[in-house]
Amino acid sequence: MLPFADINLGEALLLALEIFFFVVWIWILITILTDLFRDHEMSGWGKAAWVLFLVIIPFLTALVYLIARGSGMRERAIHAQVDAKKHMDEYIREQAGGGSPADELHKLNDLKEKGAISAEEFDKDAQNALYAEACQIMHDELPWLFMWQTVRYHIVSNKLHNVILIPAAGGGSYYDAVETWTKDPA
Repeated sequence: MLPFADINLGEALLLALEIFFFVVWIWILITILTDLFRDHEMSGWGKAAWVLFLVIIPFLTALVYLIARGSGMRERAIHAQVDAKKHMDEYIREQAGGGSPADELHKLNDLKEKGAISAEEFDKDAQNALYAEACQIMHDELPWLFMWQTVRYHIVSNKLHNVILIPAAGGGSYYDAVETWTKDPA
């Protein structure tokens, strides 16, 4: 028969508190190390000295670091987030094709007039260009994130203009009548 540990409620709560503070301590160390190596103004020797002191006398060094460089930590974190958002926006614009939907429609119309594409292909590509424009407007201007839901919700914003949402007839299957996006010509 296996012996069971004799632990009471107070000891269990103390253990939970110890684990909590250990996780917080690891989190603080990771935050300090991330900030330390994110700072491009500090030399390599300075970074090495901070890491050495974090290993030798970790509690005192962490406290000194948070007091001495705490305001800079916030600024560097904000700068990193702004930089990451800028790169993501550039990537999205690059993947979206770069040109405006009006340019895309002119190119498609020229191809249609030359007979390079059929009217059906023109309609499909024009719809895709307008959909891409709607997606770009939503990315740039809407303050919330749309998520796929089995129940359909219609959200209206005063920042989205000239777009009409036509839901599936009678709330039927999504694949029976897919929502279409059209741009008002006026």
